[in-house]
This record gives sequence, C-alpha cells and structure tokens, in this order.
Amino acid sequence: RYRNIPVVGIAEMANSYYDTIWGYGAFSRWPLAYPNDAFSATATLTLLLDRAAFVRQLPTGTPTVYCIEFQRDGGRVYVLWTARGEVDVALDLGGAKAYTRTTMCGTVAENQTAARLVVDEEPLYLTTTAPLAGVRASLARRYPHEQYAGSDKAVVAAPLAAAAEVTLVATPDPRIESTTRNPSFLACFRPGAYSATTVADDERGACIELTLATGPATSYLYSEYTFLAIPGAAPVAGEPSTIGVWVKGNSSWGKLFFEVTDAEGERWISAGSGGYGCVTHDWPGQAAINFDGWHFVQFPLTGASPVKVFAPGENQWQWQRDGEGGNGRMDFPIRVTGLGVAMRREVLNLTELVPVDTVIRLQNVSVY
Repeated sequence: RYRNIPVVGIAEMANSYYDTIWGYGAFSRWPLAYPNDAFSATATLTLLLDRAAFVRQLPTGTPTVYCIEFQRDGGRVYVLWTARGEVDVALDLGGAKAYTRTTMCGTVAENQTAARLVVDEEPLYLTTTAPLAGVRASLARRYPHEQYAGSDKAVVAAPLAAAAEVTLVATPDPRIESTTRNPSFLACFRPGAYSATTVADDERGACIELTLATGPATSYLYSEYTFLAIPGAAPVAGEPSTIGVWVKGNSSWGKLFFEVTDAEGERWISAGSGGYGCVTHDWPGQAAINFDGWHFVQFPLTGASPVKVFAPGENQWQWQRDGEGGNGRMDFPIRVTGLGVAMRREVLNLTELVPVDTVIRLQNVSVY
C-alpha cells in the first residue's frame, strides 16, 4: 500500500528527446504547456481512487481483461480495461441498481443501467453504491487501432491450412535464446514439446492447431517455443512492407517470430537486440499473443510499413539476420520460410499466476 500515486512527467521534453519515446509529459513542451491526455487521465485517476482501498480483482473469464474493485466513501469504484483491442463485457449488477461511468479522460455519464459495456485499452471507471455480483468478458474482440492501410490487400504467402505444410523444429534456436540478443534478465526462452494438427475452425475453416503438451513444471518466467519451418513457400512479388498471420489467441502473453529469406539467401527473423544492447524487439507487444479469439497480427518488414513499433530504433531494428555473410540488406523478393511461436503455461494476472490453455490456431501468413 502506498501513500502516493506516481504520475507522469510534468512537461514534454523541450530538446531532442521530444522526438523519442522518452519525450512525453502531462503538458506540451515549453513555452506552450498545453495539457495532454496524460494530464486528464492522471486527474481522473486521482479524483476517483484517492483514499480508495483495494477490495478484490473480479474474474472476467480471461487473463487479459481486467476488473479491479475499490471501496471508497461507502461505495465501490471499479476499473476495467483490456490488454489489446476492445471487448464486450457483461455486468451482473447485483445490488447495484445503477452506476456512474467515467472514461479515462473524465467524461462522466450518471445513472447508467446497461448490463453490457465496451471495454478497451483505456481504463473505464464505474462507481456504484453496492458491489457488483460479477463481470464476464466475451472472447471475441475488435481492433479499431490495428486497421492498417493496405491490410485488406494482403497476399497469402503461406496458407497454414494443413499441418503437412510445416515442420516443427524442436531443437534450441540461438536466434531466440541468445543472451546477447535476448538478455536473460529480460526474456527467458527454451524449446517446448509442441504438436501441430489440421483442424476445421468454425470461423475461418482449415487451419493449423498448435498445442504445447503437458510437461514438467517450469518457472513462469520461461516461455516455451517451437519453430514452424515452411519449406514450400514461394517468393512473393514486389516489396511488401508488412507481414502478418491470423492467430486464434489464448491470452498466454506468448510471442510470434517471423522468418523470411531474401533474394540473396539471407535469413531474417523478427527478433534481436538492435543497436541498444537490449531487447528492442517489439516493446509494445505488437507480436504478442495477448488476446483471445482470431486476430490478424501484423508486424513491420520495413520502415515504410503502416505498422509502427514504438521502441528504440522503431521498425528498422526489429529484424536480425543470420551470420555475417551477404550484403546486410533485406533484398526482394522474399520468401516466408518460418514462424516461431512461444507460449507460457501460466501468466501473471496482475498479482496472481493463473494457468492458460496452451492451444492456439494459425492461418494465412500474409504480406502487403
């Protein structure tokens, strides 16, 4: 329990840091000092949660949709959000006949009685006079912030409609396990016992179901991975800037690693340290399996991609090549030659470890 609530920096940087990921603040840079969203969000948080006492975390049915209950002034304050996208949430109001809904930046709607809400990545506050009886999230989501220009014209590079298309590689992969590229204090990976089968999904039809088999106990810090080699993929025309794959997620906070082979035979994988000597790969979790249901997970191939990974070096340091041969550039046309998948058996659901269903589905590695 803390006496103070840490808040953001006072103002944006008034120097070259302004154009980096470290440049943000509650107010715009001097001399304007206009309030940013962070100011309003911090004001809303402190207004509603100052002197509030934590009561419990309500189960939502998934470890990536959250609902926390606080007690304050004889009533209850609930905070709801999800790790990715937006999701429909059903409320069991119990003894609470109505609630006040407050958005992240302070828009207030009183005397609300709707039993269904849309919850997204911004915290949503509900204030009630009595405790809620329950909260349940849908396993289907929408991704309004990931509707990238050109994605509707994506070309399938590897259908992943049958398990026979891939070969599971269970041996250690130094590109993923390397303590130079992935320091052990930041990310721990080791091979896992996976199986791949062909299934007919009710929503998307023929696809590959990938299962991490039950195995010996392992630390929750470890992600267990496999590599799906795709030997039959043909070169794709043009110079695509973006790669993606359809994933039916399991909220395991797993990770995807794309592999392409370029026109000179150099192999590239979307993993590595880049120029800072740390895991610059995908700080925001763009390639993370932090959702349920089907989602087209997209990742930049080049700086021209509409998908931006806001990390040091942005897009250009998300890819590492094998060895030192070749010209060190991604030469087109490329072939999609592999897909790495890492999953955890249990994940940290805010304060408690919870098991996850270690099964996902994959279909249509595509580029545009």
